[in-house]
Amino acid sequence: IAALQMAAFGEADSPDTILRLIHEAGARALQIQNSPALAEKIERLAVDELFASRTPILMGVEPRSLGVPFFQRGPDRTAKTWQETLGRIANLKEIASDQAPAILAAGNALGLLLQGDWFHSHEELRQCLGALERQALKRISEEYKALAEVERRKRLRLPTKRAAKNHRRACKVARKAMER
Repeated sequence: IAALQMAAFGEADSPDTILRLIHEAGARALQIQNSPALAEKIERLAVDELFASRTPILMGVEPRSLGVPFFQRGPDRTAKTWQETLGRIANLKEIASDQAPAILAAGNALGLLLQGDWFHSHEELRQCLGALERQALKRISEEYKALAEVERRKRLRLPTKRAAKNHRRACKVARKAMER
């Protein structure tokens, strides 16, 4: 920060001043984050767990404002802990999550609307579609190889009956792979 100040203004605050300003800004942000007025307005949250040296950190983000009503070390990530944490937000109606069993159980116990988050759903879909695409490409490649063998045999005036049959079979398998 001091280097940035120096580059921009030709002078810089002392490291102690910079540290004090950061702490003051952090304290003010926490006051806003923990204000009851803000908590009353929250109806939806995206929730998840992070880990710091195997210690779970429960996190909630309000999707419209990107406010973070909680970011706390938890003793664990059980349904009871999630229920206590989510229960402190009085008007909460809906949560989006990775569908972890403890989060789902807590949401159900609190009567919340539950939805999967886009990231985890998209990632699972991407992996599934990627596997299907790889299978289809493999089958199409086999079909092209079989066709190339038929063409090679024709050029060399060799019998093509078996190669043509293999090509038809490869075409059928490739079509089925594409239909998935």
